[in-house]
Amino acid sequence: METAILKAIYAAIFVDDIEGLKQVWNELPDTPALLPEEYAHHATLMFKPDEEYISQLAHVLGKEVQLRICCWAADDKAQAVGVSLHGPWNGKEHISMATKPGVPPFYSNELLKKEPVHYLSKQVEINGRIGYFDTGGNKVFSLEDTPYEYAWAYLGDH
Repeated sequence: METAILKAIYAAIFVDDIEGLKQVWNELPDTPALLPEEYAHHATLMFKPDEEYISQLAHVLGKEVQLRICCWAADDKAQAVGVSLHGPWNGKEHISMATKPGVPPFYSNELLKKEPVHYLSKQVEINGRIGYFDTGGNKVFSLEDTPYEYAWAYLGDH
């Protein structure tokens, strides 16, 4: 039987304490109760990353980083927090907190472009770990024994 090659669906910073993040949401000024479809588990760095992008992450996969919640937004469809962090990321990082049924979590990209976005006077820090989510439903924090291990050896600058 042939084994399926598990490819990255998205590269992300995975939140260490999801329940803690939900508590932070509840403590932010004026935030509504979370909608029924809760997420709150990662900040996407890149959707459908290629081998070169994953290889560039090789040195930081599994690394603990701090995300600083700098703002939040909510409407009747979704709720999200904007986060800031250091590194070569895409500049639009956020965490989809929750949506109403039928609304995909990537709607948060649009939500944070609309008004009102509520900026915090003091940023709140949470911890996460750099990795990627693959087509097998796994969070991956190392290239060892993955299809990207060989691309990293070929493309990587080590």
